[in-house]
Amino acid sequence: MELTFDEIRSLTHGADHFTEEKDGLHFHKCTEKQEKAWREADEYYVPKTLSTTGIRLEMETDAEAITFAAPCGNKFEIWVNGMFYRQILAEEYREKGEKLPPIELERGAKKIMFALPSHSTGVLASFSLDGATFCKPIAYEKKMLFIGDSITQGWDAKFDTLSYAYRTAIMLGADFHICGIGGGRYIPATFDRVAFDPDTVVIAYGINDFKSKKRIESEIVPNMHRYLDQVREAYGDRRVVVLTPIWFADRDAIWNDRVRSSVAAVAREKGFEVVDGSTLFPKEPDFYADGNFHPNDLGFSIYAERLTEYFRKEKQV
Repeated sequence: MELTFDEIRSLTHGADHFTEEKDGLHFHKCTEKQEKAWREADEYYVPKTLSTTGIRLEMETDAEAITFAAPCGNKFEIWVNGMFYRQILAEEYREKGEKLPPIELERGAKKIMFALPSHSTGVLASFSLDGATFCKPIAYEKKMLFIGDSITQGWDAKFDTLSYAYRTAIMLGADFHICGIGGGRYIPATFDRVAFDPDTVVIAYGINDFKSKKRIESEIVPNMHRYLDQVREAYGDRRVVVLTPIWFADRDAIWNDRVRSSVAAVAREKGFEVVDGSTLFPKEPDFYADGNFHPNDLGFSIYAERLTEYFRKEKQV
């Protein structure tokens, strides 16, 4: 069963919009307005905005294998019945001039999540469910939108789908959309309402703001106010949770505390929930991929477990 682009769209979660180009179907997590605003802020952000973070196809099917052609993007990850199943490093096959191998599946009905890369632009030229007699889309009652920087994008995770935003939503049984932009800050022009209607919005910026050379009281704090005012206008009738930054090993305790307290103060002024990032992640460099900034897969697992525990305790997600 080879799917048309329209059928692929109908199974896709986490995309704001799509474009059909010569090499295949392109998936966009950001709105066109956001892509433009990030580009105008700095060309550095362009590949981050065009990466297919959090975008995946979800379906129930009895397919015996998945065959796909992807001219762009590297890590494609597959989950079966809620369990990680396979990672395909597509660049290795392209370098050898080889086609991507079929992904063999066990017989019988199953739920599949086919995730596009979080740190490159995943493009599908074709997608087939070999041997399938049916294919049903997956529906969810709960919906979560994650907005944040490289940590929300899952930077340095060996397996993209084990990053904290993916894992938190999966453990809570929620549909999700991830607007994670490496290096992202509270830049008011980059906010926009995506084509996704969340029950809960999770925002995790702050660290890059305070690492920048901008003045805290005259630039950073006003930008946080303007950004979160837009969030309140767009999602004021939804649950909005602001995560303050986790601990960073290359900064002293005073600096870490100042960042968290500044973000928390503005978020509380807007009436949003605040979760202290220091309660979500251990102060241990071994849980970082780079020793001080980006979590490794084990660190992301701890982050997701703690955040999931918070939401379950509140009994609202």
